[in-house]
Amino acid sequence: MNKKLIVIMILALVVGVTAAAFAEVQNVKVSGSMTAVGLSRESLNFQKGLNAETSANNEFASISKIDIGANLTDNVDVNFRLLNERAWAATGNTGTNTSTNEIDLALAYITLKEFMKETISVPLNLIVGRQVIKIGSGLMVGANGTNQNNTTQLPPGAGDFSTRVSFDGIVGVWDLTPEFTVISGFVKATEAAVTAGKDTDVYIVDGSYKLGENAMSTVLEGTYVAARTVRGNVNNYGGRATLVPVENLNVEGEYVYQVSNAFRNRASDAIRLGANFAMPDVTWKPGFGVDYMRLSNRWNKLHESLSPADLANLIFDNTNLSVVGATVSAKPMDDLKLKLRYANLNLTKKIADNGTTYTSTALGAYTTNANKKALGYEIDAGLAYDYTSDVQLGLNYGVLKPGKVFTAKKAASQVLGSMKVSF
Repeated sequence: MNKKLIVIMILALVVGVTAAAFAEVQNVKVSGSMTAVGLSRESLNFQKGLNAETSANNEFASISKIDIGANLTDNVDVNFRLLNERAWAATGNTGTNTSTNEIDLALAYITLKEFMKETISVPLNLIVGRQVIKIGSGLMVGANGTNQNNTTQLPPGAGDFSTRVSFDGIVGVWDLTPEFTVISGFVKATEAAVTAGKDTDVYIVDGSYKLGENAMSTVLEGTYVAARTVRGNVNNYGGRATLVPVENLNVEGEYVYQVSNAFRNRASDAIRLGANFAMPDVTWKPGFGVDYMRLSNRWNKLHESLSPADLANLIFDNTNLSVVGATVSAKPMDDLKLKLRYANLNLTKKIADNGTTYTSTALGAYTTNANKKALGYEIDAGLAYDYTSDVQLGLNYGVLKPGKVFTAKKAASQVLGSMKVSF
C-alpha cells in the first residue's frame, strides 16, 4: 500500500472518529425485504438426467435483508445491511460459505457529506466501508467477484441469485459543477495474509458530464479502472455515452480498451450498444429493446455485473463472448408486467481443436467441437405481479438451446417462482 493512500485513510479515520464522538442521532430508518424462491433447473450440462454439479432440481431458498440507516449531526450517515441467504431444510453447507444460518454484514459504511467543507472548496461526499459500487453500466465494476456465482449459501447451480455484491473500499463523489461529477475510489477486492502479498486492489476514476436537454440529454462518461493483482496489473480505459434522441427512446454506447501486463502486455477490448423505446401512452404500455455486446477472447471480466440472459449468465463466462439480444415488455394491467427476452450467443474466437473443453463459470467443463462459434440461444419469458404495494409475485421460464460449439445437444431449462415482501 502506497504512502499517499495510507495518509488518506488515516485522515478519514481521524475525521470519522471525531465525528462519531460528538454526533447525535437525528433519525433511524429500518427497512428490508424477504424473498422466497422456488427453482427448477435441468440439463445445465446439456445432457439428459440430473447431476448435482450441473443441475438444480426443485430447490427452494430464502433471501432476507434488514437495512438500518442512521442520520447523525454534521452531515454524517451510517448504513448497515444484514443478509441471510439459505437453501430450505439445509442442515449443512450447500454453497461456498460455512453455515446456512450465517448472518452476513453485507453493507457497513459511513458517508461524510461535504467532507472538509471549510478546507476544500470542491463539494465532496466521502463513503468509507462495505458498500455497493457500480461504475457506469457495470461492465468493469458492479459486483464483487462478478455476479455469476458469488460466494453464497445457495445450492450449486443457483449461485447467480446471490445478492452479495458489495465491496470494501473508499469512494469520493466530487460534484464539481451541476453537470460534471467525478467519482474516485479505492477497493480492496480480495485480502490475503499480510505476508503473502496476494491482495487484489482496484483503483477507480470516473467522470460524467451532462450536456443537457438541448443536446438530446446526452451524458458523456470516461472511466479508468486499474486492478493490481499478484499476477500483474490490468488497466482499463473506457468511454460511454447515453442519449435521448427522441422522447422515450434511450440509446447507449460503450467501449473499453484493456491492457494486462500479466501476459506480456496483451490487449483486449469490449463494446456495448443498446437502444430501448417505451410507449407509455399506448394500450398495454409496450416497450422494445435491442442490444449488442462483444467481449474479446482475452477480456478480463474483473468485477462485472452484466447479465446477457438468465441461464447464459450462469453457464457462460463473460469473456470471449458476443451477444445479440432483443427484449419486449408490456403491462396489460397496472399491477402486471410481462417480459420476453431473446439472446443469441457466440464465441468471439473459435475453439481450435475437437474435444477441447469449454470451462463454465460455475458448472465445470463441456466438451466442444472445433472451429465453431455458436454457443446457442436463450429465450426467457417472465411476469411480475404486484399483489399489494409491498408484495410482488414473479414467474419465469427460460430455455437455452446449445449451439454447434458443444457436442451435447440437450437444451437447458429453468422454471422460477418468487415472492418478495418489502418493508
